Amino acid sequence: MIKYKTQVGTQYENMEGRDLRDAIKPQLSGMHCSKCKQDTNILFVADGYGHLKPKISACCSEFETRIRKRIWPDQ
Repeated sequence: MIKYKTQVGTQYENMEGRDLRDAIKPQLSGMHCSKCKQDTNILFVADGYGHLKPKISACCSEFETRIRKRIWPDQ
């Protein structure tokens, strides 16, 4: 199961975190790691330029790679 942490700081950052979660969530719907069966956490952290970016804490590197390919398919 993928869990999202959107409470990151100020009210504006929390709102931006919720917006990012809502944008990413449909892309990752139904994904799970059948090998590990542990939760994956996606935290939204400040990038230093006033925006948030997702930080993925997956149960294994293979599942993290699958998530990254779904979020950013052209990278």
